[in-house]
Amino acid sequence: TVEDLRRVKILSKNAFKSLKEVMPEFKEYLTNLEDVKPFLPSLDKEHQDKIVGNIINRDLTLTAKKIILKLKKHINHLPNSDEISNFYYQLGVLLNKHQTELKEHIKISTPKIDRMIAACIKAGALGAKINGSGFGGTMFALFPNNQKSVQKAIENAGGKAIPIKTSNGIEQY
Repeated sequence: TVEDLRRVKILSKNAFKSLKEVMPEFKEYLTNLEDVKPFLPSLDKEHQDKIVGNIINRDLTLTAKKIILKLKKHINHLPNSDEISNFYYQLGVLLNKHQTELKEHIKISTPKIDRMIAACIKAGALGAKINGSGFGGTMFALFPNNQKSVQKAIENAGGKAIPIKTSNGIEQY
């Protein structure tokens, strides 16, 4: 796992370095994908994929942060079921988009993980993605209030389902 993380990180850093050589104004935390696209053809395909995947995932993460903070800001009044449903739906969409980038551009998914994710989505999960460094370790699915269905889908696809739930943060036991 550590070696996989190192390899993917080095490849991504090299891709950004190559982009910076042809686009000196490139800033990995700020530059929009649309601004980068004209420069991509001058890079090798592997670098193009890493750049596109990393920029899209950066933006997806920022979007997720915004919707989480928005819900948290309004948590003082108890959110109604429509607000909660919309929150989970938006997170599910972002998880699926993130998985697409991890699979197609970052290239860290595996056929087994892809089967489990597809089974979860077919069973009704709002979103699912590979977890950790990738390459077959773990994945998770967002399926509020229907844990048994997602567990069955994962197991039917050849995985071992381990139920998890979110916490309110650091807790003392």
